[in-house]
Amino acid sequence: MSILLCSNKSVGHLDLVLEILGFGGDEVVLNHEVPTPELVNRLKPDWLVSDRNGHIVSQETLNVMEGRAVNIHALLLPIHRGWQPIFFRLESRPSGCDDSFHR
Repeated sequence: MSILLCSNKSVGHLDLVLEILGFGGDEVVLNHEVPTPELVNRLKPDWLVSDRNGHIVSQETLNVMEGRAVNIHALLLPIHRGWQPIFFRLESRPSGCDDSFHR
């Protein structure tokens, strides 16, 4: 299986994400740019994984993936979305941690 991982260059623990995704011997291609339909058509990944990606994946790109795309977000959605979500999460004085994983 091949996975197109779209992530931000400056995120922490990216090496761990790559290790987890490739654990079963799957090919993981890392992309720091906007995932376009052209890129997806060229690489033909089985899955597109967006992890703390700074780019919005277009509907056209999602259509090419035919439902084989997931987004991992470091905070609960839709509560902490938009501009500087981590700051506003910390400002709310959290008692725990949270993540969102959606398809």
